[in-house]
Amino acid sequence: MISASPNIGKSILLQNLAFAIASGQEMFLNKFGIQKGRVLYLDLEMGESALKQRFQQMCGNLKTEDLFLKFEPAFDLLDGNDRRTLEKWLSDLKPDVLIIDPIGDAWSGDENNKQEVGKLTSYLNILKTKFKVAIVISHHWKKKTQHIRSGGEMASGSYKFGAWLDHHITMEGNIDNVTVSCEKSRNSSRFA
Repeated sequence: MISASPNIGKSILLQNLAFAIASGQEMFLNKFGIQKGRVLYLDLEMGESALKQRFQQMCGNLKTEDLFLKFEPAFDLLDGNDRRTLEKWLSDLKPDVLIIDPIGDAWSGDENNKQEVGKLTSYLNILKTKFKVAIVISHHWKKKTQHIRSGGEMASGSYKFGAWLDHHITMEGNIDNVTVSCEKSRNSSRFA
């Protein structure tokens, strides 16, 4: 999960990650080794023309047959028809990585209800196993309060999201000066 408050650059970070993987770059952010793979980027809020324009600007004339963009403004991962659509994409395109941006727009459940979040994370686990796909999601932070001001503590929703994650990366600051930190990592060290 990549989480941050709005307009920090979560989508730009994820889009650059998608492009780096699909184009075969060996490093991401000059820090993380990555492998070439097929990427399905599911955008739920940016808009199809803006998404395509951004990727055209990022990619230039470079063709990547391994990057697939889908825009679905009213998608629900707990709806049978939408599940079938996603599973057909996964079956046909055979991506190594599925990016969902943002997860809060990918279902109609109550993100503060652990049973409903559990249904979503259970389905995501099914996708990981059935299609052998890594899943990366973006998520908005809760609004700041006098008691909660920063970091991974602010990811919206039930603690079930945090428990499900292998890695939780947060972004803080403003669009011109962003700190990217790892708040949780199951199998590697944290970083800032």
